[in-house]
Formats: sequence, C-alpha cells, structure tokens
Amino acid sequence: MKNKRFLGQHFLNSEKIKYKILDTVKKYERYCNSILEIGPGDGAITEELLCLNKPVFAVEKDKNLSLLLKKKYSNLNLFECDARSFEMSKIGSNFLPVLLIGNLPYYASTDIILNLLSNHSKISSAHFTIQKEVALKFSSPAGEKYYSKYSVWAEIFYNTLIEFEIKRGAFSPPPKVLSSFITFIPEKQPCITEFDSLSFFLFVEKLFQHPRKKIKTLFEKFGINNKLVDFDRSILDSRAKELPASIFAQLFLKKS
Repeated sequence: MKNKRFLGQHFLNSEKIKYKILDTVKKYERYCNSILEIGPGDGAITEELLCLNKPVFAVEKDKNLSLLLKKKYSNLNLFECDARSFEMSKIGSNFLPVLLIGNLPYYASTDIILNLLSNHSKISSAHFTIQKEVALKFSSPAGEKYYSKYSVWAEIFYNTLIEFEIKRGAFSPPPKVLSSFITFIPEKQPCITEFDSLSFFLFVEKLFQHPRKKIKTLFEKFGINNKLVDFDRSILDSRAKELPASIFAQLFLKKS
C-alpha cells in the first residue's frame, strides 16, 4: 500500500544514477559558493552533497519529509516551502552564486525552473531531473518538434545540455514517463536583462499561443506593428516555431 504522505512523488533509488548525477555536479561545484537542492525528498543525494565542503541549502515542500531531513542532517539549511515561489534572496549574498540541483516534481517542474532560473546572476549552474519531454522543450532548437516558449527563453539566458536519460525503474514508485538529467549554464552577458526575464517569457508565450499565425499578424493583433519596420519580410512572414531565439529577443527589445 502506498504511503499517502508521499503520493505522487518518485524517489530516486538507483545507486548508479545517483553517482552519475553527483559526478556531473562535481564538474561544476568549484564555480559556486553554495549548493541549493530542490525537493531533496528522503535525502537520496543530500548526504553526498553535504560532503562536498560547500554550504548546502534545501527547499522541501512536504512537512513530513522536512521533519525527516531535519532529523537526519543537522548541517542542512532547510527551507520548508514551495520552490515555485522560493526567493533566492533568502540564501544570502555571501553564498552566491549557487549551484542548483533537484529531482523536480513533474507537475511543477516548468514553474520551478522559470522561478529559480530567472535569477540568472545568482546561479553558477543548475542541474535537474525532469520529464524527458520537458527537458526537450527547454533545449530544442528552432524548427524541431519540441521547440517551444521554454526553448526560446532558455536559449537567451542559458546554455542547456541534456546529460543523460533516466529509465522509469530508477525511481520508486516508477513514473509513467522517461526522465532526463539536464544542465543549465548561465550566459555571461544575455541580451535581455535579468529584470526582464519573466516579461520576456510572457511575451514569447503570447506568440506561441497562435502557432499558425504569422509574426506580423500577431503584432498587429497586439497593436505594436509599428515596431516591425526594421525586420525582413522573411521574418515577418514566419511563425513562432520557425524563428530562432535571437529574433524573439530582437522583437521583444523593439516592443519595449
């Protein structure tokens, strides 16, 4: 019988995958001043992170799991809250930049990533276990099947890399979908400011809501077609899925 307290959560139970994740994180650990684990669950990799000689913070929403973690790890700085609304300022400037790592709940993964990674300047790198399809949506180039509003946003602010795929059997209980471990490395000088990060995402989201309409038609719909005079006809006649992220950035900056 499933424990109702943890219903819907998939805990990592594969030692092979655990150490594969840790080996990846160790490549980037020297660039951070602290580590922030998102959704540590029952602590599958928390103990190993605490051995990296960096301050370790964690965000855990589940009260029962938080209690468990507090009992197991006295040196873990734990925030009991929802990562979708967690404010990076709570960590403190002395511990920045921070390395993010987490096995994200499928139902909230995109919201968590958008919330945390909008703090571009505070992050040294980010490494998440997420649904494979979502990983593709954050990393696909223009024109491909999974190219999306997430791909555009991520490309402006980060270099993304899908490190490896994770089979269903690596978790307990096994999820219905495959997972991927994805890395985000911040761009040094993104063309859009951190302050405008979420505004840019909302702008791109609006354009992707009408996949069959041309960009010029959408700008006319939004009442900002007077900003398009500097763009080639080929761009104006394109649809959202056909445009590279750099063009979205130019359109956003023209609109602003």
